[in-house]
Amino acid sequence: MEAMDSELVRIDVGEGVTLDCVTQHPGFKPVCLEKWSLRLAKDKYKRKDKKSYQQTGSEERYKSIIAL
Repeated sequence: MEAMDSELVRIDVGEGVTLDCVTQHPGFKPVCLEKWSLRLAKDKYKRKDKKSYQQTGSEERYKSIIAL
C-alpha cells in the first residue's frame, strides 16, 4: 500500500487519482510483466519451497498459449 501512494506514483498518475489495484501502479507492467525484467530478477528470488525459479518450456510455447 505504501508504494501505491508514494509521491512518485502520485506525480505519475496525477493528484487525487486513487489506485484500487496493484496492476494500476505505473511500475507494474515494466517490473512484473516484461520478460527481461523478470529474467534479471529471477536469481534474487526463490519459490515458497526455497527452490530457484526455472523456465519450464519455451517462450514460443507460452506465447502460443496466450494467443488461444
